[in-house]
Amino acid sequence: MRPPTYLYDLARTARRPARSRRRPRPAEALTPQVQLLMDSMSATPVVAMNGRLDVIGANALGRAVFSIAIESPTRSSSLTPPNFASFVFLDPAAAEFYSDLAEAAATCVQILRTQAGSTPHDKRLTGLIGELSTRSEDFRQMWAAHDVGRHRSGAKTLHHREVGDLELSFEQVRLDSAPSITLSAYLAEPASPTAERLQLLASWASAPTTAH
Repeated sequence: MRPPTYLYDLARTARRPARSRRRPRPAEALTPQVQLLMDSMSATPVVAMNGRLDVIGANALGRAVFSIAIESPTRSSSLTPPNFASFVFLDPAAAEFYSDLAEAAATCVQILRTQAGSTPHDKRLTGLIGELSTRSEDFRQMWAAHDVGRHRSGAKTLHHREVGDLELSFEQVRLDSAPSITLSAYLAEPASPTAERLQLLASWASAPTTAH
């Protein structure tokens, strides 16, 4: 059964006057204060995303952990932000990166479906859904299921090409100053192999730009 908030979002949007639907949405960009906050969490990978799963920003360790997604060739241009849904459905490297690709794909679809319920007139979201539907049979079938959901916390196992498996829990934080942007912080158990691998990645990320 779909969560009531999904239906409420659709109903509220349908009742909204046409003029308000055409009102430009505020730009999605990180303030210097938010970037400073993420950078201060140097031992924790942090990624900032919007409801379309665009990567709006990250700290150094976040970029190191998710470099394969952030640098994915699925980006249509240098002006287009990296997008996790495009990476999951269109980049073969996603099958190597996610230990459970099916779960990652289902999560992406649920988040995009929820976002479509709250912002159905978002042209960039419509374009993303259209591209994924055209290029991915898996996405097309999963989108037709009308599954929705929000994922504020949980766990992931990722395979990083340089340091190996990373077993991470995550927590998401909504920004009062930019409600459309969410910070995802990824945490490792202290003294675990994952914590040691994150320390290695952090040392590489903070080092001068040279081959490591």
